[in-house]
Amino acid sequence: MSWLNDANVILPKSETEQLERWRESAFITPRQARLVLAKHGLLTGVADAIAAIEDEQQRQVAEIEWEYATTIERSAPWVNVLYGSLGLSQEGVDELFREAALL
Repeated sequence: MSWLNDANVILPKSETEQLERWRESAFITPRQARLVLAKHGLLTGVADAIAAIEDEQQRQVAEIEWEYATTIERSAPWVNVLYGSLGLSQEGVDELFREAALL
């Protein structure tokens, strides 16, 4: 099985598996997340994106995770809900996580 990335490029199965494994294991600290989002002018949009979540339970989970989590996991459902609201693709989120991990 192959995977079509956001640039409509089909990745070979081995690369797809590597990407999926990385996404499942990648995490950053809240400090790293806030710094990288601020650097890219996205930090102020997070509160608005969370507030815009229609499902009350999902919104509450995202609020709690954003405010109190000790790590932010790339594969967390709330991260995947927010990235579209911030105008990011999955690959864009991957890049932010990689950049943040270096801070």
